[in-house]
Amino acid sequence: MGFWKNLFRKEEQIKDAPKEKSNNALKEEIKNNDTKADDTKVLSFKGIGTENKIINSIYNDRLAKLNMWRQRYSKTEYPYKVALNTVYQMLTLIEAWDYILSSFNQGKIYNDFQNAYNVVQKKSGDIALAKVHNIVESKIHSGGNISLLDINMLNGFVSKAQKGDNEFVEKVELCYFWYTGAAELAYAYAAFGLIGLSKMEAMQQISSIIIGGNPDELDNALGMFGTNIEMCYKKLQALW
Repeated sequence: MGFWKNLFRKEEQIKDAPKEKSNNALKEEIKNNDTKADDTKVLSFKGIGTENKIINSIYNDRLAKLNMWRQRYSKTEYPYKVALNTVYQMLTLIEAWDYILSSFNQGKIYNDFQNAYNVVQKKSGDIALAKVHNIVESKIHSGGNISLLDINMLNGFVSKAQKGDNEFVEKVELCYFWYTGAAELAYAYAAFGLIGLSKMEAMQQISSIIIGGNPDELDNALGMFGTNIEMCYKKLQALW
């Protein structure tokens, strides 16, 4: 069972997890817990921390945006704006996925990661403006799924968050951290491809945990990236 596919079901937390574990230790813990997993319990690495600078940078950027939006929007506007941005970023990732995979088929194009990352960021921005900007509102209202993201479920979270339920405010925010953070890790992944790294080498650069799966499949890759982002997660102060 994919750990990330039931993100909002009851979670089986790792008890007394250290701040950072070796990848071998984490793999062993995954193996041990997977043999005991059922349909209602999911292994979670949420909040155990990581020393990976790329993961932390992306997480902190998400956090800064949420804090800015909390100041900018009313308490009823805020959950919808967060959800809308989550859908926007996921639609963009879907459209950019072929470009991301092609980054590993071109050999070494750039010498510097930051330059390559800037190129990928610009490309994703161009894709968003051309293919996503005009459809995101209709998509969030029509519902359905974007890869692993269940928009109907997210809309339900928003509705309850807008009525003052802080538990569902947190769920909306966790969706944002998980999915948009995973998208940003995907762009970093592509940037490492543009500087000549293999897919496995790139995955090692952007991951503290590497879970089995085919990284060419969007759902699998999204799960790998999201699992790493949620390691940084810390609950924000109550909105209401």
